[in-house]
Amino acid sequence: MVTNYLAKRNHKKQYEIKAGSKIFDVINIILLIVLAFIMIYPLWYIIILSFNEGVDAYNGGLYLIPRQFTFDNYVTAFQNRYLLTSFLISIARTVLGTLVSVICICMLGYALSDERLPGRKFFTKFFFFTTLFGAGAIPMLLLISDLNLLDNFLVYIVPAVYGFTNVLIMRIAFSGIPKEVKENARLDGASEIAIFFKICLPLVGSSIATIALFTAVFHWSDWYAGKYYISSELLRPAATILQDMITSSAGASSYLTPSTTTTATTLQAAFVVIIAVPILFVYPFAQKYFVKGAIVGSIKE
Repeated sequence: MVTNYLAKRNHKKQYEIKAGSKIFDVINIILLIVLAFIMIYPLWYIIILSFNEGVDAYNGGLYLIPRQFTFDNYVTAFQNRYLLTSFLISIARTVLGTLVSVICICMLGYALSDERLPGRKFFTKFFFFTTLFGAGAIPMLLLISDLNLLDNFLVYIVPAVYGFTNVLIMRIAFSGIPKEVKENARLDGASEIAIFFKICLPLVGSSIATIALFTAVFHWSDWYAGKYYISSELLRPAATILQDMITSSAGASSYLTPSTTTTATTLQAAFVVIIAVPILFVYPFAQKYFVKGAIVGSIKE
């Protein structure tokens, strides 16, 4: 009798535990769905707005699906004669800028991680000091002018080569490589260049993917340089065109044709989707390396 009582009691406790676990799982899933919806909905709203007729969008009431579906916003957007050129500039800037920046940042991070470097702590503090404040827009414009970078494609590349946060991530990543690995390579006659490219870089691939993603997103979404350092429409990136449309209703309406129902608001939404989609496709492929690299770069000493 006692044994049966204890068995029933244990079975009841296990049932209560399983029931409580299922309730927690259900609540957790509901909260995560709500959180995901809150984060995704702004982008979804932009998408349905871009596919809705412009005049009808002024009436409001768009929540989940377009009320009057149309491709007019995208047709009008692609009628802009500078759109294709701006995308080519954005792609060229993102690819070249990311490649140059990643190589230079990796080299600097590798150098600062080497304890044999004279003045290593001074250089680290010096680079950190430059992040505390900026010179301002006018001194930066004068510097760009003195370097002959105005109306020059290199204005997108040269000023954005280094970022202290990315340098710090690579410095910490290289510091995590055991010293014995590099010392054994030196004893075998390997040069510093060979050690850097053939041994160290493959070991910090996740951190490289992290800073590459940071840099690529910056180059793709940056509009400032194209706005203030470039006067030629043929050298302006897509993000600058979008910024001009958002900040100037007159500029937005200049993209419209009298025979269309497209409005400035729906056209802006279409441009946002056109510009955002390419960079969004990068995240799924880089997510694994991005998360790993960010964790490694933040905890290793």
